[in-house]
Amino acid sequence: MGKKRVFLGIFAFLVLCSSLYYVFALTNPIYGVEADNDAGCGCVNVTNPSGIYRKTVNSYNYIFCGENDGVCPEKIKDASTGKAADCSNCPDPDCMGLLSGVVSDDSDPGIAIIGAEISLFAGSSEYKTYSDGGGVYSLTAPSGNHYVRAVKEGYDTVIKQVLINTGGTNTENFILTNGTCHADCTNSQNRCNPDCQGLSFDDGDCDFFDETYEGVYINASELCMNRKEGSTVIINIPGNDTHAIYLDCCEGTPYIKPYFMVELSSSNIKNLIQYKRLVKLDEQPVKLIVAVWE
Repeated sequence: MGKKRVFLGIFAFLVLCSSLYYVFALTNPIYGVEADNDAGCGCVNVTNPSGIYRKTVNSYNYIFCGENDGVCPEKIKDASTGKAADCSNCPDPDCMGLLSGVVSDDSDPGIAIIGAEISLFAGSSEYKTYSDGGGVYSLTAPSGNHYVRAVKEGYDTVIKQVLINTGGTNTENFILTNGTCHADCTNSQNRCNPDCQGLSFDDGDCDFFDETYEGVYINASELCMNRKEGSTVIINIPGNDTHAIYLDCCEGTPYIKPYFMVELSSSNIKNLIQYKRLVKLDEQPVKLIVAVWE
C-alpha cells in the first residue's frame, strides 16, 4: 500500500509538471517559457492579480513576457522569489526602452549621415526612425535583445545585436562604409567594381580601359572585376613570345613588358629534377616551377 502511494505521488507530480510546462509552452511556443525568471521568456507569480494575470495554474496566477496585455513583467516582483521576470529573450511590448546614438561614415573624422534608417523587429512589429541633420537618432522599442539595422542608400548596411533595457537609455553608434564607388573605380572593399564605370566624383572620374591596345582588345572592367586595386593581369600578345601586355587593375592604361620563359630538359641537364605547382600571384593562378640539377 505504501509503495502504491509513493508511485501515485510521483505520477501526480509528473502530471502536474507536464501540465505546467504545457501551459507555458502554449503561451510562448517559440521560446518555451519556464516558471523560472532566469530562463526562457520568464514569468512572474502575482499574489494580487487584479485581473492582469494571463494563466492560473494550481492557484498561482502568472503573467508572461511577450504578451500584449498592458503589463510589463519586468516591473512586477514574483510573489515567491521577489524577482522580476527577465524578458530579454522575448521582448514584451509593454516593456519599453530607448535606443539612441549617432550614424556617421568611416572617414576620419567621421561625417554625420543624415536620413539613415534605424530599424528593428520585435515579434511581428517593426520599429524604426531616421537620423537627423547631425546624424543623431532616437528609437523607442520593446526591451530585450534585438538585431538593429542601419541603412542608407550608397552605404553598406550594418547590423548589430543590441540589448535594450526597460525604462533605460541605451547608446549604440553606427559607422557606415561607402558601399558603392570611388573615383578609382573601387568599392568599399578596395576591389574593382565595373558598375562604377563612367561615374563622376569630386576627385575624378571612374574610367576602365575598355579599348584596343597594341592590336589587342583589353576589357579591363571584366578582367579586373572584384580584383584588388593594383593587382596585375597579364594578357598575351598573339605571335609575340617575348613580351606581354600588363594591366594594373583600377590604375590606368596597360603597358608592354618583357617576360621570360625558361625551357629545361633532362636531355641536356644532368640529374634534372623539376617541381611544378599552381600558386596565386596578384590573385590569379600561375605555374611555379622549381628546378634542381647538378
